[in-house]
Amino acid sequence: MSDWGQGAKNNDIGWGQGAVNNDISWGASHKVSWAGDTEIVGTDGDAPVNTIAPVISGTALVGNTLTSTTGTWTSDTGVIGYLYQWYRGATLISGATNSTYVLTLSDAGFNMTCRVAATDTDGTSAYVSSNSILAIDTRLIFSVKTDNAGTSASNQFTIPTLGTGYLYDIETSDGQSITGRTGSTTITFPSAGTYDIFISGSFPQFSFNNVGDRMKLLNLKNFGIYALGSTNQDSAFYGCSNMVISATDTGHFENIDRFFNIFRACTSITTFPFINFSKSVTFLRAWQDCINLTNFPANAFDTAICSVYTLAFTNTKLSTQSIDNILVSIDTSGVTNGTLNQSGGSNLPSATGLTAKANLISKGWTVTTN
Repeated sequence: MSDWGQGAKNNDIGWGQGAVNNDISWGASHKVSWAGDTEIVGTDGDAPVNTIAPVISGTALVGNTLTSTTGTWTSDTGVIGYLYQWYRGATLISGATNSTYVLTLSDAGFNMTCRVAATDTDGTSAYVSSNSILAIDTRLIFSVKTDNAGTSASNQFTIPTLGTGYLYDIETSDGQSITGRTGSTTITFPSAGTYDIFISGSFPQFSFNNVGDRMKLLNLKNFGIYALGSTNQDSAFYGCSNMVISATDTGHFENIDRFFNIFRACTSITTFPFINFSKSVTFLRAWQDCINLTNFPANAFDTAICSVYTLAFTNTKLSTQSIDNILVSIDTSGVTNGTLNQSGGSNLPSATGLTAKANLISKGWTVTTN
């Protein structure tokens, strides 16, 4: 019998609170063996010793299956069985007690591991953790609130596209599946509310451009395949005033050469993630009027070739550290003869930022900051 809950009696195995009559538990009754990261549970004789740790295999994409080996163990009396427990980061996943595990959306962005327990004929058990593997989701994932102001009905959301290069499939959190889309798509939900939308395939660019259902977009949860194959993101999210970005992946911005107006007037964004801007030739008005933008990452422009940051950070709320990050990173890029404008809020660059600003001016830049 196996029990990953509150423990077990008479040599049962549990992940819970302790052991009775040589029970086996992941709780308080254990000691560490000489085998490294191995926990031993039980009181009879020597525990099994792990000599080769378990190994997870499989492609770590959401929806795929991971498989853990048992690893290799030795025991004086012989190993008679194994138990498995999967973890999402440091968190035990309830019910995930098989050698295989199907990755879910909740796993995306976390390192997955499996602990394997070996039990010998004496009823003594030990466990060891596998290697870790990062779970990722390749889908573009975002949430919408259909009854916010927009051009579609209060139970609808229109995905806006621009130009060619689209061939994408849609899934929604209410169970809809729409395939083979090559342009803009209006999704009708059973009632007004908040829904998640999942896009796979080829989706180069949104084109909200301060119109349409821009205020219905709530959260970019995962960039996934977004921007793959695209070179232009002009006005993609312009005017998405209710949108925040919780995505922890970096998307596919590495070949984008235009970011004009991309996040302009996205007034709900407070923290901006690290994105690969290395190929861009313009950030004209890119974050203008992001009135609550406070945190901007370091090193964002270290490898950039761009000299056009005109009005890029005007009417923002950047912290001193963020202003410093921008100035230092553009200085690090080595680009000459550019323009950078930052304003808004009450924060000033520190001495570090002022040094970078002076360096840029010496390289022919026109720079204005708070």
